[in-house]
Amino acid sequence: TVELPEENTGFKLHFHFAPNDYFTNSVLTKQYELRNDYDKEDPLDYDGPVVIKSFSTKIEWKSGKNPGIKIVKKKTKPKGKGKGGPKFVTKEEKRDTFFNFFKQTLLELPEKKPKKEDSDEED
Repeated sequence: TVELPEENTGFKLHFHFAPNDYFTNSVLTKQYELRNDYDKEDPLDYDGPVVIKSFSTKIEWKSGKNPGIKIVKKKTKPKGKGKGGPKFVTKEEKRDTFFNFFKQTLLELPEKKPKKEDSDEED
């Protein structure tokens, strides 16, 4: 579902889930805050609202059920003579999933364009 405030200052997206084997949340929310101002001296340069912040619900993953993390068991070679057989190292690898949408990220605001100065003067 979408939640819109009276003024165009942002919006919220609510994703509803049935009980499942992966996480305990029934609703995951992504919220955006918008900047709606424009340069009064150059209103035609306004391209619309800009996202300035976003917030997300923290997903409460059930143990071992996060699809964004893959557990990899790698075989390592022993170093030196007589060190025994091969050893295994367990590592976590990140994977891209739909749920990455809910990760907290820093947003880089677009820089305002420098004002053009009249260059009618000759040097």
